[in-house]
Amino acid sequence: MFVARLPYAANAQLTINANFDHASLLSWSGNLSTINLVGRDNFFGSNKWRWVYFKASGVLGSNPTFSINGNLFAGDATPGPHELRDHEMVYSYDNVNWSFFENNNKGDTNFTFSNSQAFTQNEVYVAYAIPYSYGRSASHTQKVLASPWAAPTASADNNGVIGQSPARNDELGRAIPTLDLFAYRITNPATDSPTEAKRKVFLTSGLHAGETLGTYTYEGLIDWLISDDPRAARLRDTTEFFGYPVLNPSGRFAGLSRSTVGNPTRDPNGLWDPSRWSSSSFGCQNDNCQDIRASGEAMLADFASTPGNIVDAFIDFHSTVPDYTIDPVNGIPDDFGFVASEDTNTDWWLALQQLQPNLLEFPSGGGNFTTAGFARRLLNAQTEITIETQFSWERPIEYYHDFGANFGIAFFQAWITQVEGDFTGDGLVDAADYTAWRDGLGTLYTVEDFSLWKSNFGTFAGAGAAASFAVTVPEPGGSFLLLAASLSLLGRFFLPTRPFR
Repeated sequence: MFVARLPYAANAQLTINANFDHASLLSWSGNLSTINLVGRDNFFGSNKWRWVYFKASGVLGSNPTFSINGNLFAGDATPGPHELRDHEMVYSYDNVNWSFFENNNKGDTNFTFSNSQAFTQNEVYVAYAIPYSYGRSASHTQKVLASPWAAPTASADNNGVIGQSPARNDELGRAIPTLDLFAYRITNPATDSPTEAKRKVFLTSGLHAGETLGTYTYEGLIDWLISDDPRAARLRDTTEFFGYPVLNPSGRFAGLSRSTVGNPTRDPNGLWDPSRWSSSSFGCQNDNCQDIRASGEAMLADFASTPGNIVDAFIDFHSTVPDYTIDPVNGIPDDFGFVASEDTNTDWWLALQQLQPNLLEFPSGGGNFTTAGFARRLLNAQTEITIETQFSWERPIEYYHDFGANFGIAFFQAWITQVEGDFTGDGLVDAADYTAWRDGLGTLYTVEDFSLWKSNFGTFAGAGAAASFAVTVPEPGGSFLLLAASLSLLGRFFLPTRPFR
């Protein structure tokens, strides 16, 4: 539990509290008309802030304007960063379902935000972006481990724990408890072999404590990998996924923006080398870098625990303050990945860009001591990519979950043999695909797709190539053929193409 030492106090009916998992605020003043907020200086120096998250009580029927010195937001531009000029803060009555404030304005000095209508409940949670607490990572890990397709990695105990972040006080003097770090392996255990290697994929998130939307994207990918989607099932047969959901548990719990509690002035994405994990030159003496060390040592052990001497893909999920470029095709903001020049033509990365057309590509800095550098040097990663999801733009959590699922679908498309007419993705063209085609006709599929299904009926993907066997092809009923003929004329103009071929 936190020891409350912040200068928070009740003001008439108004109380503001930031003493809970992932919350963050330095101080506040004001009343139910105007509430002045001071964000915490973490890592950036010069009183710069990036992450705020708190609960306001006593607000029923009030319509306050919240105000922060926007020129102290950690950015590059002067006066005041452009990132806040288009940003929208979020609020929630239940700390689960989040909405965006209607009025968000960056003036010459202050950033203000409010709603047009009064609050309808007495308590409201407010944050810079949709939060993702340490507790959510812990509970999601147990959900994953309950799946038949997931198990603790070789370095973890039965609860998936690979190590702990030491108990410490944060820069405000609050007691941060000992916290667990987790790891799990997702695959089909029935297809494991003591000698033959599967493809290896390593997935990480939560290194920078305030970059929550990357963790939602990670969560979406993990949920897809353990799902009943037949494409996920086929992928699990040939690929093993190692997940590390919260690389910086103390920073996430303490509500930091970027750093760890033990080493608050240094970016942890420059500490990924065994020589730095106890070095005083990098602020890592006295287990100050135990978070990074525990994760790094676990990855090395897990990499060596199964056959194979390469990692086919390493992905570290982050979020970034936005540059607010807009994808011209879909009219939605761009997200982007940092990719080394030699990796730009990687099969699954190209497939992902087709599925996620607003995903931009930027050259990787190639730092040796980042997570990506660690993967390249010590895990023999063939492709290492850092994903950056942009904040704001009124995207719901579902956007990030769908984005994460597209990573899994991209792996499937790139690595698993597919057969035309296999609309369920299970590797076999059968009656189930006819049902999928029938149910999706006019939305997902065209009349022409029926011919593909018919000509490939009985074909399956086996031993890395398509094979077939003798079957009798069923025909659709007369009434359905009449419907299909009608839709055929429309399909020439606007019916979408097959989702995958």
